[in-house]
Amino acid sequence: MQDGIGEVQVAPGWRAWYLDVAPSYVKVPVNCNDSKQGYHCYWMRPEFRDNIAESFANRVHSGDRSQKYFSFGRMHEAGLYQQVGGIRPGAVLRFAIYMQAWQCAVVNNCGKNGTHSDAPAEMHLRVGIDPTGGTDPFSPNIVWSPEQPAFDTWVEFSVQATARADTVTVFTHSRPEWDWARMPNDVYLDDASLVLVSGQLLKPPAKPTTAPTVKPTIAPTATKAPAAPAVQP
Repeated sequence: MQDGIGEVQVAPGWRAWYLDVAPSYVKVPVNCNDSKQGYHCYWMRPEFRDNIAESFANRVHSGDRSQKYFSFGRMHEAGLYQQVGGIRPGAVLRFAIYMQAWQCAVVNNCGKNGTHSDAPAEMHLRVGIDPTGGTDPFSPNIVWSPEQPAFDTWVEFSVQATARADTVTVFTHSRPEWDWARMPNDVYLDDASLVLVSGQLLKPPAKPTTAPTVKPTIAPTATKAPAAPAVQP
């Protein structure tokens, strides 16, 4: 549970980021043009939790759980980030993570347990690296990957950047965008990695492993989520 918010649960080492208020560049959808609620009609902080393969196997890339977050009937701009230290400036790093999205206008049209999207619009999925180690997801320092769709299928998103400090920060990003409301606006994440492409580390990883990722436990609900990036020389 992050910052005492029960609806925000992410894996250890990761932090959720999100905008509580709709930014000015978001177009008001037609279903909210006359709403007295203002941005609350179409915008919300997403809810972060785990996803269990036993119930939704298609939403887990490997293992028994993945990270999930969603906004129901409203848009969001959000993601995860993690700082990784022990890096020598000048090292070239590659961050990768698998992501998948689900968007439905009418949930009953999306199959049992939400197997597919019925009217996907846009999710603005991408990943980034801040080579200076900052934690602002809107920093001009972040090197972002191109956006690409990933509706109902796992897509690996990746980006490379050259470290400018002994700590870098990896980010994920999503922003549903539509003219009329979709009910589920879900993002699923799994199997993250941060790999040393060239250069050197300041020190080797404390516990090097042969596997590129490890799925840690989310507190406090004993669920698993995306792997914490492990720098690999």
